[in-house]
Amino acid sequence: THGDRWMASDTGIEYVYINDGNSPQWVQPTNTSSNSTPVSILGTTGVTGATYTASVVDYYIGVSYAGPVTVTLPVAPETGREIVVKDESGNAGNGVSRQITIVGATASHKIDNQSSAIINLDNAALHFLYRNGWKII
Repeated sequence: THGDRWMASDTGIEYVYINDGNSPQWVQPTNTSSNSTPVSILGTTGVTGATYTASVVDYYIGVSYAGPVTVTLPVAPETGREIVVKDESGNAGNGVSRQITIVGATASHKIDNQSSAIINLDNAALHFLYRNGWKII
């Protein structure tokens, strides 16, 4: 039906069903700023529990939890995939009781050749890129 939305679960790409007057079709929506330049809308997620596994649509993961948190990066990341994890509570530096540990989905998904990365500074963030393993950029 015109206006229906669909997301490809393997890629995370969203489509909208339209009829442009010539034919009905699924199209990928884009947002445009006032100067007609395409604008990307990135997936954001808030984490309020002790564990979170990133999905195919996550880009920004904001952590606000009164305790240690483990964030697991996606299972089958494509080359060029980016994810940002940030301490939104502003308390990750309060010792190990609030630090954020980021891990790959499997032992082979290393982060800069390590098994994990840790955010232990208040309001800090880490920006990850996948290319033959996760890299902190």
